[in-house]
Amino acid sequence: MALRANTLLAAVVFGLLQLYSVSKAQPMLNVQFTEVDFQAVEGELQIDFRLTVMGAVPVQLELMITPYTFDEYTDQIGRPIPDIIADRADGVNRAEETLDFPRQPVTVTIPPSDVTRRDFQGSVSIEIDIINEPEEIFLLLVEPTEDTANDAEAPNIIFENNGLTIARIVDDDEVSFQFEQVLYDVSEADGQLPDRIQLVRDIDSELEYTFNISLRGGDTPATEGDDFVFMEDLVILFPPSVNRVSIPINILPDDQVELREDFRLALISQADNPSTNIRIGPNINTQVVINDDEVLKVGFDPDNLVFNEDEGEVTIDAVILSPNVAMNVIAVFNIFAEPGTATNPEDYRAMTREEAEDSINTPQLFLDSNSPQARTSITIVNDTVVEGPETLQLMFVFSTAFTPVEVEGCPVNITILDRPVNECEEGIDNCDAMAECRDLADGFECICPLGFTGDGTICDDIDECELELDNCSPNARCINTVGSFRCECLLGFTGDGIDCEDIDECELGLDNCDPIARVSTP
Repeated sequence: MALRANTLLAAVVFGLLQLYSVSKAQPMLNVQFTEVDFQAVEGELQIDFRLTVMGAVPVQLELMITPYTFDEYTDQIGRPIPDIIADRADGVNRAEETLDFPRQPVTVTIPPSDVTRRDFQGSVSIEIDIINEPEEIFLLLVEPTEDTANDAEAPNIIFENNGLTIARIVDDDEVSFQFEQVLYDVSEADGQLPDRIQLVRDIDSELEYTFNISLRGGDTPATEGDDFVFMEDLVILFPPSVNRVSIPINILPDDQVELREDFRLALISQADNPSTNIRIGPNINTQVVINDDEVLKVGFDPDNLVFNEDEGEVTIDAVILSPNVAMNVIAVFNIFAEPGTATNPEDYRAMTREEAEDSINTPQLFLDSNSPQARTSITIVNDTVVEGPETLQLMFVFSTAFTPVEVEGCPVNITILDRPVNECEEGIDNCDAMAECRDLADGFECICPLGFTGDGTICDDIDECELELDNCSPNARCINTVGSFRCECLLGFTGDGIDCEDIDECELGLDNCDPIARVSTP
């Protein structure tokens, strides 16, 4: 009540002063701001204003324009705020002294003149900050300086709208919103992710913003409802002064072996967000990759093998042991032998580690849900050495596996059992070096191999070429070898030596003819 009474008293006193000044004999002068609302963007650092002076000015005058907050004006000046200005200010944020503008009065000099209408301009300073905020306003009050007010020759001055106008600061700080990361790696075991996936704002803000988060497909799409839970078209609220907001997502575990799966989220600004200086990005999308906790289990079937030395080539199966494997899971691998007491190639022949790791030149094996078994083989060497059981091990080497792999029962142990001793194996036979020694129940026999002649104790090579026993093509040459012969097609022919066909160098592009030359074959 005291504040309202003081305000009314000040208004009455101001009115009486206005009447008193009108009643004096000095000339009348009317001063007003040309607008009731001057504005500028914050980055311009000043708000320009214009004053209109109507009436002749006999002597030089000085007018002072002082910035006030609305509260400061009410407390210190006490004059009423005209309705035209109060209506404009209704519901608009109030600027604060020091934070938004300095209290720095500006003086405008009015030189003497008989011209009855003149315009004058000036500017008041505003402060710049890095805060996204709504428009803010403060008041400008024009009144005579003390010297002008005490000048007896100065005319009576009437100030329109009580000498007030609005100064409006329009914020020009760009505010940016984006996902904090473009990629989030999560695990099935993570479950709910209350604080993992976040939106961030780059500067402080006094405004509230809302966004939609839209679900998009991934490279290896995860399934909403089976692999994760997400509210479609989720609305995210950014309250004032909050620069980080989490997106609620729940990752669902399962017992299936599967590849890394993913989905994407897109950030969409709602149309009714308050600032025209809003920017989305650069991380407008983010990818969430779900890493499977299940391990693809593989092994050998059976996991321990015993072979006799004379069994020759034997097979071993690699199998998937996991009960639930997704369709897109595949493991590409090879199997190699690691020597134990048995050595390669004396006791067995199998792929070495170096060969298995050469995925470019070595054929690969693979396992997936459609082919849960892959077969490999090794050859047991039947030697003539009297020896006890010998061992080796088979191991996996993976060239491609899109999910973690666990090998059970690896390495697989293989035991080679020596067969009973005989003359041939003990080396007590008298067979020719080229002959075959065959163990018999009552001894042994020596047999010259194909391509040799003799009784077995002596074996001479047969020259099939000289004796014309070969089956080489007329377009091939016969080359005698120890125990056999081979046929090689002549130059310009291709085939296995038994059948040789002419090579069409022109058709195969093997000629060295000039590109514009005519080529032909004989």
